[in-house]
Amino acid sequence: MIAMEEVKEKLAGKGKKIIFFLGVLGIILIFLSSMLPKSAEKSEVKDNISAEEYCLMLEKKVEAIVVGITGDKKVSAMVTLDTGSQYVYADEGRQTVTEKGNDTEQSYTIIKSSGGGENGLLVTEYMPTVRGVAVVCNITGADMEERIRAALMAALDIQNKKIYVTGYTY
Repeated sequence: MIAMEEVKEKLAGKGKKIIFFLGVLGIILIFLSSMLPKSAEKSEVKDNISAEEYCLMLEKKVEAIVVGITGDKKVSAMVTLDTGSQYVYADEGRQTVTEKGNDTEQSYTIIKSSGGGENGLLVTEYMPTVRGVAVVCNITGADMEERIRAALMAALDIQNKKIYVTGYTY
């Protein structure tokens, strides 16, 4: 019985040492993390993408859809857009009625950035609409072309006449 009590005391002593060691290690890691150089201050996050970036993103998605349908890895797609992005800002529209008629005054809600600049409060951004799509891929039949057209009509919400699908010419 004496041996069991000695073992328990030794384990209890070692457990306290391990907990103490882990605590000291944690404090050292916290201290070291404060010494590491901090990354540059977060600049304003660019949520807006340009029309060109949007167009490239759509082209990659169209190519992925066509690859999924045809299995052809050499798909090429081109997407054209009608307009650039359109932005809607929060306004504080006021309307007053005078003897001469209605006067409308419109002012926008302005927010200040951390850099000191001022911008309007963006409420909504409308992405450009797709004008048309051209796809070049390996077509094995009219059925495949129709499946590609149907997928692009659904994915891009455009009419059939705005989609051109053709096979390779060698």
